[in-house]
Amino acid sequence: MRKALYVTLSIIAAFSARAEACSFATPPIAEIVSGVAANGMLIRGHVIQAFDANARQSEIIRADEIFIGEGGPTDFEIYRPDSAFGPPVVSPERGVLAPCSTDSFSEEWQTFDRLVLMPANSSRDSTAEGKWSIYFWASWVDRGRALERLAREADQLGRFQAFPPKSPRFSD
Repeated sequence: MRKALYVTLSIIAAFSARAEACSFATPPIAEIVSGVAANGMLIRGHVIQAFDANARQSEIIRADEIFIGEGGPTDFEIYRPDSAFGPPVVSPERGVLAPCSTDSFSEEWQTFDRLVLMPANSSRDSTAEGKWSIYFWASWVDRGRALERLAREADQLGRFQAFPPKSPRFSD
């Protein structure tokens, strides 16, 4: 009985250690909110150019409305490093993985009610200049109390334009 328990615990420990090694630590909400309020954009829009690794073409997203950020409706080119356009990666555990990240838009005219974009930063790649990235932690700031806090901070910085329309999809 004890041997079975030890084996079970060993298996659980092995899988949990591996999962922990692959997980991301979430930055504090205050840090996420402050970063988006100061530098990011919260928009409603649609994709006018889809991601295509073969054509070395990144997305272009047209903002139909800007909620947080400067300016009016405009187009945002998404930054993709050279590795996003490379050949697929073969992983023994997961099979063939596409070279692009999972946060790419592969269909034109795909629409969204809320999308958080941040300026692309890369000290190693000059092609990032003037481009944007889809913010990984967006779901932490585009709804609920975090959205209210984001609006307050953006308003203090003169970057708040309007609240996004209420939506059951975002539980508001």
